[in-house]
Formats: sequence, structure tokens, C-alpha cells
Amino acid sequence: MDDRELYETILGLSEPWGVEAVEVLAGEEEVRVSVRLREGSVLSCPECGEIGPGYDRAAERRWRHLDTCQYRTVLVARVPRMRCPTHGVRQIRVPWAEDGSRFTALFEA
Repeated sequence: MDDRELYETILGLSEPWGVEAVEVLAGEEEVRVSVRLREGSVLSCPECGEIGPGYDRAAERRWRHLDTCQYRTVLVARVPRMRCPTHGVRQIRVPWAEDGSRFTALFEA
């Protein structure tokens, strides 16, 4: 098992989400986990569930996760946005956090 598979398991990620990279920043005592939605994934509106085309990716966001040993762990992602025929452009939901939260659901629990 490599570091990406390890963090996919720890975070409970499944298709179409995956870990793109894991960086250990020893000087900052931080583990940075880059998460990405696989290319070609079906996107659905967070308001109504309607399937729609991708629009772009939002600016990079960060979520604080539970520590990895003594290192602070941070998830990093540019979450895709989609165009809903009813609601317009909307950012899709991520499985690791509530809308608008800066913490993963596991960290908040």
C-alpha cells in the first residue's frame, strides 16, 4: 500500500474521489493531502441532484483533518463546479466535509 492508498483508506474516499499526492512538510509539522475528483466523473447539482456538465474548478480550499502522528493534517482540493439547468453554476459537495466547513467531518466529530 502506498501513501496515496493509505490516505484514501484513512479518509474513506471512494470513486470518483482519490488522493492525488501526499506531502510531508517536516519543517511545518504538516501532512498535506491533495484530493481530486477523477476526470470524466458525473457531476450533480448540490441543490436538486440534477446531472450536468462540468463548469470549472473553484479556487483551492483547505480542510483541517485529524493529526497524522504528531503532524497536523490538511486536505487540499480544487472542488469542481457544475452547471445545473435550474440553479446555474454550483460547487459540488465533497464527501469529507459539510458545506462551508473548514474542517473534515471526522475532525468535527
